[in-house]
Amino acid sequence: MLSVVKNTLPKIVEAGSFGTGCHFESFNTDNQKIEEDQFASTVIFGEILMSGGQKQKVVIKVKHQSPILRHIFRNDNQFHNEIAMYEQTLPFFISFYPVSSTKEGSLFAHYFYGRNACGEQYEQSMIIIQNVAPLGYRMSKQRVILDYDHVEIALKALAKFHGMSFTAKQNNNKRFMELMDDIKETQWEDGTDQWIVRLNGMKKFGPRDINRLIKRNPEKYHNNVHVKKLLEFFSDADNNLRRTMNTRSPLSVLCHGDFCRNNILFKYNDDNRPIATILLDHTNIRYGSLALDLSFFLFLNTDRQLRLNRWDQLLDVYCESLAASVPSGINVPDRKSVEAEMSKHAVYGLSYISFFLRTMMRDENELDMNTFNQNNMEEWFEGLMSLGGEKANELVVDVYEHIVEKGYSGTP
Repeated sequence: MLSVVKNTLPKIVEAGSFGTGCHFESFNTDNQKIEEDQFASTVIFGEILMSGGQKQKVVIKVKHQSPILRHIFRNDNQFHNEIAMYEQTLPFFISFYPVSSTKEGSLFAHYFYGRNACGEQYEQSMIIIQNVAPLGYRMSKQRVILDYDHVEIALKALAKFHGMSFTAKQNNNKRFMELMDDIKETQWEDGTDQWIVRLNGMKKFGPRDINRLIKRNPEKYHNNVHVKKLLEFFSDADNNLRRTMNTRSPLSVLCHGDFCRNNILFKYNDDNRPIATILLDHTNIRYGSLALDLSFFLFLNTDRQLRLNRWDQLLDVYCESLAASVPSGINVPDRKSVEAEMSKHAVYGLSYISFFLRTMMRDENELDMNTFNQNNMEEWFEGLMSLGGEKANELVVDVYEHIVEKGYSGTP
């Protein structure tokens, strides 16, 4: 794959992707390693050397070489979404903001090039963006559970991103909806209509984790109304999840779709506190409730104690930042409306972290979910449920407990 990249880069440079009059000289890979939590594609770090001593450090994303992994992650649709995001949606969104407000504090790395070649030509697919590491951005050293400072600044970034949707939707609804309708599905498989966890998998996962919750406090949870609602939801998990994910309302936004620590780069001050963010990986964007992003991030990257002590404060940060991020005259949901969205849609975040949190908590010697035998679904389920051991089980059940205590078991 690296040889394909090196052979293709001269054409990309000569075509003007890095500026007019630039001529390619060489491409050197960096020693920077691929992040261990990059699942959906292969990432190459390097530096392009051009005429006149020009240099550009880049991150190049290419499709999996394995046809199985390309299929599982729906690489063709993912590349379509990310390229459309950089080339069409973001310029449209940013057009409604003054130039001065977009130069400073940008949420996105600079985009140079994208191509989505499908079928036998898949190796020609690549997305090239600026490597912002030299600007001081990096991933949090906290791999899963983030502290309050990281969560707060991430929520402010998410609010700003969602604010762009409300601004664009109210200024030019027709164009906004055209862009939303062009998004390709990445979580549901064509033909079989199965979610990421196949064969109605949450119908099996959900009750198992709910049973763990009941064992924590049988008297409190055995006949709890929200426990019963969750069990009802998971009795027809795929259909209910699809409805939760695809319901459209005035509060729907362009969701990042994979908003979590893995796709956020932080910039730090001298005290090692995060002061700015860059959002990465826009492959799983979708149009839906703002609670899809909120619930996934807050259930995956916070722990029980932070949710217990500062949940209201976290949602207040999001709502205040959302209101502050939009131009005058743009209507955004208030705190009460966001709470209502969480009540109806947060079960999406619960479903997603039921398997993904376990994957993130796995020991470095454990296999990940994609290596289990998917031809034997019983083996696949058991393998996935075992990732991360008892610690992961407890973290997942903590989220179930939070959902029940907050009454977030409603459905749209």
